[in-house]
Order: sequence, then structure tokens, then C-alpha cells
Amino acid sequence: MSNKIMLLVVLALIMLAVVSGVTFASFTDRESSTNNTLISGTIDLKTNNANGVSATLTNLSLKPNNSVTGTTIQLSNSGTVNGTTLNISFSYIESDNANQNGTPNMTADQVASVIQVTALTYDTTNILTTLTDTNANGYIDVQDLVNAVNTAKMAGLSGLTAGGASKPFNIVVLLRDGISNDYQGDGIAITVNFVLNQ
Repeated sequence: MSNKIMLLVVLALIMLAVVSGVTFASFTDRESSTNNTLISGTIDLKTNNANGVSATLTNLSLKPNNSVTGTTIQLSNSGTVNGTTLNISFSYIESDNANQNGTPNMTADQVASVIQVTALTYDTTNILTTLTDTNANGYIDVQDLVNAVNTAKMAGLSGLTAGGASKPFNIVVLLRDGISNDYQGDGIAITVNFVLNQ
């Protein structure tokens, strides 16, 4: 008898479930959102409105106590994403004149150490005053610019707004007075690297 009662209870629950499903039916409607597009933005650093510039710091007959001036590079961001920080770094390689007038060949480091940096600015920031004389010769020179201590000090500068105004970068260098004739015809090719970060 208890099996019959159990069977009746199970049947009653099944019928109750069927009736409840029919009784509580509701309407539904489904829609879609199509043509959704996600594209990453861009940071596009420009130097003088181009993708890189060259020969902005050039003098092929630099004399002691002479400066190379007029070396402003306009930096801008033609991308769609703001650049929040700018990093500046320097490198150089030996680039001698073919005629060294019988003088010994000076290394790139030796030449870089006698080319004094007399101005170094980005936008309104005077970078030169923040740098360290890492070779302890009494002034900031091109050799100091490539040192990791100073590279770190030229990182995290104010960035560039996407499509915004350009900011000037300027460097002025001077071949030190009082250097020996051994430097005749010796030179370096300097590269300035700019990295704009989101």
C-alpha cells in the first residue's frame, strides 16, 4: 500500500509541475546589437611633422669654442591616444673626417667628452640643469648624455596630447676650447631617440 501512496504522490507532483508550467508561461522577445567595432587607438610621434628627422645637429668644420645652434625639433602626436610621458635618450658612434691632417685617431668617447652641451630643453623644461657630470670633467658633455644615470633623468617628461600642439626640443653644443690638435678631423654622429608612452 505504501508503494501505491508513493506512486500517487509522484504522479501528483508531475501533474502539478505540468500545470504550473502552462499556467506561468510568459512571452519573450530577443534583439541583437550588430556592427559593434573595437579598434585600438594610436600614438604617432612626429618630429618636425615627419616620421624622424636627420642632420638637425650638424657642423662639419667645428672649431674650438664654436657652438652648433638652431637645432630645435618640434615633437607632436598625430595619433588618437594621448601620450602621457616622453623619454629622451642619446647614442653616438665615431664619424671621422677622411682628412685628419696626420693627427692620431681619437675614440668616439674621447670626442664626445670634449663636446659640451650648453643648452638642452624640452617644452618649458630645462633638462640640462637636472643632469649629472658622470665623467667628472666639470661640465655636461655628449658622453654624459648616454650614461644610464642621465638617461633615467630624461625619462618620464610631459607627454603629447593626441592631435594637440607640438612641443620644442632644443640642444646646443660647443666644442671645448683648449683641446689639443689631436682632435683635428675627429667626430661623432649623434642619434637622439624620442619615445612617447601612453
